[in-house]
Amino acid sequence: MNDIIDQYKPKFADASVATLFSNCLPNTLDTTVFSFDASTPDTFIITGDIAAMWLRDSANQVAPYLRFLSKDTHLQSLVKGVVARHARSVALDAVRRFCCACASS
Repeated sequence: MNDIIDQYKPKFADASVATLFSNCLPNTLDTTVFSFDASTPDTFIITGDIAAMWLRDSANQVAPYLRFLSKDTHLQSLVKGVVARHARSVALDAVRRFCCACASS
């Protein structure tokens, strides 16, 4: 991430905006990524004031980083982990809804 910041920071005409960019871009990763394991694709992103990972919100939190994936393998693994956790969450909810629908019949 630091290499990306170093690459983009000089492109800002306003130094205060460059500073804001260099502080904000890593801040989301530093403060919201609760668990990340590079060996297995699993990333949990806290998306509010409670330790919960809302699919819509976590997708939007990683969206600004997608443009940098080709330049950062750690970031690639992190986003892969978010996608994997999203897929597991959706699959689990689908099973729960199916089981509940069968139980009430």
